[in-house]
Amino acid sequence: MRLVIVNHCHPDTPHVCARRAAGFAEALAAQGHRVVLLTETLAPDDPAPVMASLMASLDRHDWRTPLLLATPPEGGGIARAAREGRLPAGLRQAVLAGLYLGPGGLFPDWTAGSRRVWPALAERFRPELVWGIFGNTDAWRIARGLARAAGCPWVADIKDYWRSFIPAPLRAVLARRFADAAAMTCLSESNRQDAELWFRQAKTVIYSGLDQVTPTTPPGPPSQPFRLELTGGLYDQAALDTLVAGLSIWLGTLTAAEREPVVLSYTGTDGRRAAAALRPLQALCRVEVLGYVALERLAALQESALANLYIATPRTFHSKVFELFRAGRPILCCPGDSAEVTALAGRTGARLAPCATPAAVCAGLDDAWTRRYDPTPPGGPAALAGFSRDRQTAALAELMAQVLGGGAP
Repeated sequence: MRLVIVNHCHPDTPHVCARRAAGFAEALAAQGHRVVLLTETLAPDDPAPVMASLMASLDRHDWRTPLLLATPPEGGGIARAAREGRLPAGLRQAVLAGLYLGPGGLFPDWTAGSRRVWPALAERFRPELVWGIFGNTDAWRIARGLARAAGCPWVADIKDYWRSFIPAPLRAVLARRFADAAAMTCLSESNRQDAELWFRQAKTVIYSGLDQVTPTTPPGPPSQPFRLELTGGLYDQAALDTLVAGLSIWLGTLTAAEREPVVLSYTGTDGRRAAAALRPLQALCRVEVLGYVALERLAALQESALANLYIATPRTFHSKVFELFRAGRPILCCPGDSAEVTALAGRTGARLAPCATPAAVCAGLDDAWTRRYDPTPPGGPAALAGFSRDRQTAALAELMAQVLGGGAP
């Protein structure tokens, strides 16, 4: 198939928003499909594509890998000011509502910048299907507009809950604007359930999946230093406070000799918040705020950890849980995750402990400490095989083929 994937975040963006699109673009290309990944430029002042070069790229590209096509935003000064909170409160809300009710999205500057490549893609690449990934409604506006230009169907992907990102009075109105999507893919079962409230299309759950299901390090007990690895967004301050309180109490129960090899590390984009929240623990153990790290390094940290920690929020499904399951180490989640994640942990043999109180954090850490020399728990690659990127990509490609064949997804 000839496919265009539309995602706002450039694949080099150090944020999870880039990973779903980039991962599936690479996997679909590896499975033999021709894929263009259409995003915004990494920086807003990066140059726009030159049409002659774009035409040449479309003709000569080695389609064993996706073709990245990044377009800079154009105009949109007041939209940008509203998004960034640089307008007075009342005016800001009015502008945001006007953007939704008018053009239909908060990033009309990205949509405007992307329009310059629609004709080249439609006429030269001739996509058979466009897949638009919702991080904002402009990704869907672009997917729909390009699909119309090319005379092909488009499929809407929803990786963020509609209820969490769209203001309540506008949810039904905006959902109706995208009723022409041929089908819908959802990041998780909970995303599917949320989308059922607003969208009539047939929906298929496509997890982002794992590039590989086998850990990169040999299974076995954690190596010293005994690492407590906190990963991802910190979201809720109360949950973060609970985690820190539990860590403080638990570390205080260890002797100085036991604490000496303990390291608490944070990886993610909330480095500033992490540094402030974890500062009180520096008197009890070594604290490392590592920021956003390459996936290979993150996997090594998680796989060697005494325990992996994360903060959950009901505003989203945390795709990182599959990476934590693969690591095979005990997982502590504050305050606890959804029933879907709990069920997935059970299916894969992961040891997932919900921790809504400091006492629960202590209990989870006690268990991990007591069993620190145990081998990796059961589950492993066989239990995760269904969540591999290849398996999920095959399901996505099958859905796309069904749409092109005119059958029901």
